[in-house]
Amino acid sequence: MKTIMKKLFTALSFFLITSLYIPSALGRINPSLLKQIYNILRKTRRFGIVLKKIESSPYNCRSALGYEYEIEKAVHITESDNNEKVVEFGYRLKCPHSGKSREFDLRTNKRLIECKNIEWKKASVKKLKKQFLDQRDLAMHYNKTNNASIMYVVCSKNPIPERWKAWFHDNKIAFEETASDDLEAQN
Repeated sequence: MKTIMKKLFTALSFFLITSLYIPSALGRINPSLLKQIYNILRKTRRFGIVLKKIESSPYNCRSALGYEYEIEKAVHITESDNNEKVVEFGYRLKCPHSGKSREFDLRTNKRLIECKNIEWKKASVKKLKKQFLDQRDLAMHYNKTNNASIMYVVCSKNPIPERWKAWFHDNKIAFEETASDDLEAQN
């Protein structure tokens, strides 16, 4: 399964980056790998919208890399044996009382996930903290009004610095990171 995931991610990244800018590249990719990616995520709500966002992003820009990480995370969750199912990409929650609205990259049957593929040391601290606190509050409001227990978690493709880990802990925000060692273990 891990070998298939590695091939899927490689093929997806190659396809998304090259076929959008060099149309003939699509013909060089193994069609069965593309079919596997499609079959894994095709029934997930708003998957096509994420693909369109990647397509409209300039080559190798940060937002395109972020969207690719969302797809990678969705495939990983789908392939894992933990009874978790990806329900939707780009799930938007709005609090009826405050009017506050935020989008979560992935919604599963167990979690609301914000995916980050960023260099944490170069990130806008104030902007990210506001986003994470708003998302945490909306998830808590969702759980309270729906008698649910959906967990909010920030997933990072890159290692999270200790000061950010401490901030997440202090603010009761769960986080996961995919460090380079974890990536090697997945492959």
